Amino acid sequence: MTVEPVINIQNLHKSFNGYAVLRGVDFAMNEGEICVILGHSGCGKSVLLKCILGLIAPDQGNISFMNHDLVDYLNDRELKRQIGMVFQSGALFDFLSVFENVALPLRAFSPLNESGISDQVNSMLEELSLQEVTDFFPSRLSGGMKRRVALARTLITSPKLILYDEPTVGLDPERVSGINELITGQAKSRRVSSLVVTHDLFSAHKIADRVGLHRAGKIVHLQNKTAFFASDEPEVREFLHGFKPH
Repeated sequence: MTVEPVINIQNLHKSFNGYAVLRGVDFAMNEGEICVILGHSGCGKSVLLKCILGLIAPDQGNISFMNHDLVDYLNDRELKRQIGMVFQSGALFDFLSVFENVALPLRAFSPLNESGISDQVNSMLEELSLQEVTDFFPSRLSGGMKRRVALARTLITSPKLILYDEPTVGLDPERVSGINELITGQAKSRRVSSLVVTHDLFSAHKIADRVGLHRAGKIVHLQNKTAFFASDEPEVREFLHGFKPH
């Protein structure tokens, strides 16, 4: 029996003002898998995520999610809510409390009444150890806490795929470890697939099932974590220069 990938990308191209950022990306992910795409800041890793979300239209190529093509899944409310995104900044609404930020997707997509929404939000906040900041506004939260709230807001609709854009950038080591544990924990407990773009080698080594390198507009050397970090490929060794897994 053939298992369809959760996300399947074929020959994806995207240019801005004549500069090619994606130059034929081929990539697929399975259920519950954590894939990390490494690359230097500004290389265009985030463009791939935005194409998957439909925020940017690709110039060429195909994207399918749960065996539905890009146009179909973006126009299907049920499918669209199964793709979540955790932005680098958290992208919380400053004028809403933590509770209201997390409740927002349920108000948009769920038929639940207010009592049901309250129960689900409180349960999610407790699961991610956020119950003590329920009534806080984002301005009172640390960077790591904002990303935990952003993850709670993403998980509240039970997505099949979560996209992470530099989830650990700017955080101290303790909070980096906390975010990494959340990503791996959700992949295991919920069988959610996680696509992480980052330049954080420590986090990639800790969380990934497979790792690839965004290079010259393509994803190259995509393989299991152990093989990637032991690779003799010159461009991989160049990117990993000085990194010692521990």
